[in-house]
Amino acid sequence: MVRYVRGATIECGCWYHARDKFEDALPGAPVEAAEGIAWIRALFDVEDAADDAGRFQGQTDHAIPKSLDGNNTIDNAQHTCADCNVRKGTQTTEEFLGQ
Repeated sequence: MVRYVRGATIECGCWYHARDKFEDALPGAPVEAAEGIAWIRALFDVEDAADDAGRFQGQTDHAIPKSLDGNNTIDNAQHTCADCNVRKGTQTTEEFLGQ
C-alpha cells in the first residue's frame, strides 16, 4: 500500500502497519482515518474467513494409515476436513473416533 501525505510518499509494507498509520491520523482526520481502519478490518475479516474455510476444506485420508500398513485402495479412503485429518495423525479412524 502507498499513501501520499502533503506531497510526500509514505510506504507501508503490510496492512497491519498501514492500520497503524491510519490510527496515527485519527486526531487530524478522524472521519477519513476511521474509514481506512474500517476497510482494513474488513480485509482482515475476509482473510480470517478464508483461513477458516481452508482449514475445513475436505481431504482424502487413509482410514488405516500407511504407517500401520494401510493401503491406497478406495476401500481405505475416506473424506475428512483438514483439521480432523491433522488431529487424527497416525491413528486409525476407529482409534480417533474412540477418543
